[in-house]
Amino acid sequence: MCTFYTGFSTETLRLIIREKDTSTIGKHDLHPLINGLSDHDAQLLILTTGQNTQNECHTYTKRKINKNTIADFQFKLSHETWEPVFDGNYVNKTFFNSFLNIFLRIYYSSFPLIQAKSKIKRNAWITTGIITSCKHKRDYIRNYKLTLRLLMSYIFIHSLVFSP
Repeated sequence: MCTFYTGFSTETLRLIIREKDTSTIGKHDLHPLINGLSDHDAQLLILTTGQNTQNECHTYTKRKINKNTIADFQFKLSHETWEPVFDGNYVNKTFFNSFLNIFLRIYYSSFPLIQAKSKIKRNAWITTGIITSCKHKRDYIRNYKLTLRLLMSYIFIHSLVFSP
């Protein structure tokens, strides 16, 4: 029995919940509120809206590629004998498979798999139009810097060629 009236009837509350996303139905918290002033206790109902504004972490697998692992890969390739590949006089499937096995063995040993975390930043107010505009702006700035570098190198070369 409801002793506190807020202007909403139970039918209005059902309509509000029904119009929301159906995946959030059943996702709620109900807490008793004991104020100590009367013998009636209130109940606090917290409904979730389904929008999570916190940063979420996503883990994915990638290969560890840096200067050291590339140098290790080149070292191992240069010290491989490649005898199974060069034993035959003609190319067929077995020679290709032996080449591929040797190459992949070296590749997998030089570039190990690592777990990486990426933060997924979810801002509800950033639309796809804003994201696209930011991407175009970054491209324009990158092209401007490249053009500026080319122009400066041209001026430098021009001054070297035509200097007295």
